[in-house]
Amino acid sequence: MGLIAVGSLKGRPGVTTAALALAVSWPTEPLPIVVECDPSGGDIAARWRLRSRPGLTDVAAAAAEFGSGDPATVEEGVQTVTACGTELRVVCAVPGGAGVRSALPLIAAPGAKVLDRPGMWTIADLGRLDWGSAAWPIAAAADAMLLVVEGSLAGVAHLRSRAGDLRQAEALGARFTVAVAPGEYAADEVADLLLAADVTVRVLGILGSAKPIGPDPLTWRRRHALKPWRALAEALYEVAETPERLALTGTTMEAER
Repeated sequence: MGLIAVGSLKGRPGVTTAALALAVSWPTEPLPIVVECDPSGGDIAARWRLRSRPGLTDVAAAAAEFGSGDPATVEEGVQTVTACGTELRVVCAVPGGAGVRSALPLIAAPGAKVLDRPGMWTIADLGRLDWGSAAWPIAAAADAMLLVVEGSLAGVAHLRSRAGDLRQAEALGARFTVAVAPGEYAADEVADLLLAADVTVRVLGILGSAKPIGPDPLTWRRRHALKPWRALAEALYEVAETPERLALTGTTMEAER
């Protein structure tokens, strides 16, 4: 079991939607807990009309009191939502960023095991990852870090402009993968562009539609729309379960010797 981090280098597409969709589509049981760690604040509570507490601040308080190595610490912030007809456990962050930014030093400190819990998967929603983001330590500690990228000219150009940041984060231990929202650029074209920029990440495929990800009842049509998310979740699970560091060569992955 382990930790999956999800973030973007721009504001779009939606990271929270991706984190929830991956949790719903995860190939193993029990399904992951989704934890909002976005320094700009969370929106699950507002979307599902939940209380903001228990939530991330309660997890941070428990980590301060009992120590970050206690695997039960994250349970202090858990609530339950129904997404895509599936019951998910979530840790909400309050809207606005002040609460998250005060909590992250306790949750994301080097060596902290708050989110990396034995026997369970956790998906951390990191939001937009500017280089100074307090969420980068979570990205570096994760078993796999998924960047969601808009497949537009502007999205791909921004990704290439941040190649240096990605290389620095890789040096800290981040294991990057990429999923591309449909646009002018297909997933394999984005893979070629990243390879040319000397960024060793794996492009897993396309993001699914955001339409089925919500509190409304799940119809057959919306359930069918989850198929791309299931494929993405299975690919991400495979990366996270691979112990070797992985390097991208063309469009294939191979273990570094």
